Amino acid sequence: MDELRKVFDRLNLIVEGDAAMRFTDSEVFRILTTSKVYADYVSSVNMGTLQYIDRDGDGKITQEELEFIRSLSNRPDNNGSVFANNTQIESFNEFRFFTGLNMINNGCFQNCSLLKEITLPVLTQMGNSTFASSGIERLIIPEGYQVIGDSILQRCPNLILVDFPSTTTSVSAGGSIFWAMRNQANIICRAIIPPTLGGWGYDGDPKAIYVPDASVATYKSAAGWSLQAAKIYPLSTYVES
Repeated sequence: MDELRKVFDRLNLIVEGDAAMRFTDSEVFRILTTSKVYADYVSSVNMGTLQYIDRDGDGKITQEELEFIRSLSNRPDNNGSVFANNTQIESFNEFRFFTGLNMINNGCFQNCSLLKEITLPVLTQMGNSTFASSGIERLIIPEGYQVIGDSILQRCPNLILVDFPSTTTSVSAGGSIFWAMRNQANIICRAIIPPTLGGWGYDGDPKAIYVPDASVATYKSAAGWSLQAAKIYPLSTYVES
């Protein structure tokens, strides 16, 4: 716009409405402009109605439209999402703008085998199997999340790092966080008090665990974490690979 004004110095531009967002991954954009979800979902007894994410049907997506969404599921049980089982999505860093979600649904990105990178919105809860069998490489969970569901990262062949925030109180309480993933991924857990941990799952364990320096001994004796006591190190010694 500024460049146009340099050429046409008497030009008055009137721009109305919210600016359309750009999405790096074309498959993400296709899904957002063609899918219906329970956008105003509240609870199992107040599900709301199936609505297009592109509320005005203009073939564009605005930040306001994303912030309106409460659930990405198109199922009556509010599980899964319109992204689950997609084998074309490779990146979704714009996911951070879905700040109105009640939580990240169970299985939201399950079986998204090519999904390598994502930026999460700041919420408080992540459901079960959120990234199970996905292509995710690094999962950085922002501050604010408290409850992290079961089996969120089982069978993720490319995973090298998961970073839990200091606000975390529960991780995979039902167990199986790293099912079928042996000595593969590093864990950073920034919580001073060890979160509740259900277990690592069959044939699954971390490569190393890094925790706040003052909490190393506490983690080594905490339920669940103690099973990997020999792999627990001070966070100050972590070197990004």
